[in-house]
Amino acid sequence: MGGGKLRAATLISTNTLNLRSPYGGAQHGRLLIRNHARLGRNVIIAIERGQVLCRSYDGCPILVRFDEGKARPYKGSEPADNSSEVLFLPYEIAKQLPSTKVLRVEVPIYQNGSQVLEFDVRGFDADRIK
Repeated sequence: MGGGKLRAATLISTNTLNLRSPYGGAQHGRLLIRNHARLGRNVIIAIERGQVLCRSYDGCPILVRFDEGKARPYKGSEPADNSSEVLFLPYEIAKQLPSTKVLRVEVPIYQNGSQVLEFDVRGFDADRIK
Protein backbone atom coordinates (compact mmCIF):
# COMPACT_ATOMS: atom_id res chain seq x y z
CA MET A 1 0.00 0.00 0.00
CA GLY A 2 2.21 2.74 -1.29
CA GLY A 3 5.38 1.17 0.10
CA GLY A 4 6.88 0.22 -3.24
CA LYS A 5 8.20 -3.09 -4.51
CA LEU A 6 9.46 -5.86 -2.27
CA ARG A 7 11.81 -8.58 -3.47
CA ALA A 8 13.01 -11.28 -1.10
CA ALA A 9 14.74 -14.64 -0.84
CA THR A 10 14.10 -16.97 2.09
CA LEU A 11 15.88 -20.12 3.25
CA ILE A 12 15.12 -22.58 6.04
CA SER A 13 18.11 -23.80 8.05
CA THR A 14 19.47 -27.23 7.17
CA ASN A 15 19.96 -28.02 10.85
CA THR A 16 17.45 -28.23 13.66
CA LEU A 17 17.52 -26.42 17.00
CA ASN A 18 16.25 -28.14 20.13
CA LEU A 19 15.67 -25.47 22.75
CA ARG A 20 14.69 -25.97 26.37
CA SER A 21 11.18 -25.40 27.68
CA PRO A 22 9.07 -23.35 27.15
CA TYR A 23 10.44 -23.19 23.59
CA GLY A 24 10.98 -26.94 23.45
CA GLY A 25 10.77 -29.10 20.42
CA ALA A 26 12.59 -29.14 17.14
CA GLN A 27 12.59 -25.96 15.13
CA HIS A 28 14.41 -24.39 12.21
CA GLY A 29 15.82 -20.96 11.62
CA ARG A 30 15.08 -18.75 8.63
CA LEU A 31 17.34 -16.51 6.61
CA LEU A 32 15.59 -13.70 4.76
CA ILE A 33 17.32 -11.36 2.33
CA ARG A 34 15.03 -8.56 1.30
CA ASN A 35 15.12 -5.48 -0.86
CA HIS A 36 12.26 -3.10 -0.11
CA ALA A 37 11.75 0.23 -1.87
CA ARG A 38 11.00 2.06 1.39
CA LEU A 39 12.77 -0.05 4.05
CA GLY A 40 15.98 -0.76 2.14
CA ARG A 41 18.05 -3.92 1.95
CA ASN A 42 18.22 -6.28 4.92
CA VAL A 43 19.53 -9.64 6.04
CA ILE A 44 17.24 -11.09 8.68
CA ILE A 45 17.63 -14.17 10.88
CA ALA A 46 14.56 -15.56 12.62
CA ILE A 47 13.73 -18.52 14.82
CA GLU A 48 10.28 -20.04 15.27
CA ARG A 49 10.16 -19.88 19.08
CA GLY A 50 12.48 -18.42 21.66
CA GLN A 51 14.24 -15.17 22.36
CA VAL A 52 17.31 -14.02 20.48
CA LEU A 53 19.36 -12.06 22.99
CA CYS A 54 20.11 -8.60 21.75
CA ARG A 55 21.48 -6.03 24.13
CA SER A 56 21.02 -2.86 22.14
CA TYR A 57 23.79 -1.08 24.03
CA ASP A 58 26.46 -3.33 22.49
CA GLY A 59 24.94 -3.91 19.05
CA CYS A 60 23.81 -7.55 19.27
CA PRO A 61 27.15 -9.30 18.65
CA ILE A 62 26.95 -12.46 16.52
CA LEU A 63 29.40 -14.65 14.61
CA VAL A 64 29.08 -15.49 10.91
CA ARG A 65 31.08 -18.11 9.04
CA PHE A 66 31.20 -18.42 5.25
CA ASP A 67 32.01 -22.02 4.22
CA GLU A 68 35.07 -23.21 6.15
CA GLY A 69 36.50 -19.72 6.68
CA LYS A 70 37.19 -18.12 10.01
CA ALA A 71 34.13 -16.97 11.99
CA ARG A 72 33.73 -13.20 11.75
CA PRO A 73 32.03 -10.94 14.28
CA TYR A 74 29.13 -8.76 13.14
CA LYS A 75 26.72 -6.49 14.94
CA GLY A 76 23.03 -7.17 14.56
CA SER A 77 20.09 -5.04 15.62
CA GLU A 78 16.63 -5.56 17.03
CA PRO A 79 13.56 -5.10 14.84
CA ALA A 80 11.49 -1.94 15.33
CA ASP A 81 8.57 -3.99 16.69
CA ASN A 82 10.84 -5.57 19.36
CA SER A 83 10.10 -9.13 18.19
CA SER A 84 12.37 -11.42 20.19
CA GLU A 85 12.56 -14.09 17.47
CA VAL A 86 14.14 -11.80 14.85
CA LEU A 87 17.55 -10.22 14.35
CA PHE A 88 18.63 -7.83 11.59
CA LEU A 89 22.16 -8.25 10.26
CA PRO A 90 24.35 -6.03 8.08
CA TYR A 91 23.56 -6.32 4.37
CA GLU A 92 27.24 -6.82 3.59
CA ILE A 93 26.67 -10.48 4.56
CA ALA A 94 24.42 -10.91 1.50
CA LYS A 95 27.21 -9.62 -0.73
CA GLN A 96 29.33 -12.65 0.27
CA LEU A 97 26.65 -15.24 -0.52
CA PRO A 98 27.14 -15.68 -4.30
CA SER A 99 30.57 -17.22 -3.64
CA THR A 100 29.46 -19.19 -0.54
CA LYS A 101 28.03 -22.69 -0.23
CA VAL A 102 27.25 -22.85 3.49
CA LEU A 103 26.49 -19.91 5.76
CA ARG A 104 26.63 -20.43 9.52
CA VAL A 105 25.24 -17.85 11.93
CA GLU A 106 25.78 -18.16 15.67
CA VAL A 107 23.14 -16.36 17.71
CA PRO A 108 22.67 -16.18 21.48
CA ILE A 109 19.30 -17.51 22.59
CA TYR A 110 17.84 -16.87 26.03
CA GLN A 111 18.51 -19.77 28.43
CA ASN A 112 19.94 -21.83 25.55
CA GLY A 113 23.36 -20.29 24.99
CA SER A 114 24.79 -19.69 21.55
CA GLN A 115 23.15 -21.71 18.79
CA VAL A 116 24.40 -22.14 15.24
CA LEU A 117 22.04 -21.98 12.27
CA GLU A 118 23.31 -23.44 8.99
CA PHE A 119 22.01 -22.44 5.58
CA ASP A 120 22.77 -23.96 2.19
CA VAL A 121 23.16 -20.80 0.11
CA ARG A 122 24.49 -22.38 -3.09
CA GLY A 123 23.03 -20.69 -6.12
CA PHE A 124 22.08 -17.43 -4.38
CA ASP A 125 21.78 -14.74 -7.02
CA ALA A 126 21.72 -11.22 -5.58
CA ASP A 127 20.55 -9.82 -8.92
CA ARG A 128 17.20 -11.58 -8.52
CA ILE A 129 16.27 -9.40 -5.54
CA LYS A 130 17.45 -6.07 -6.97
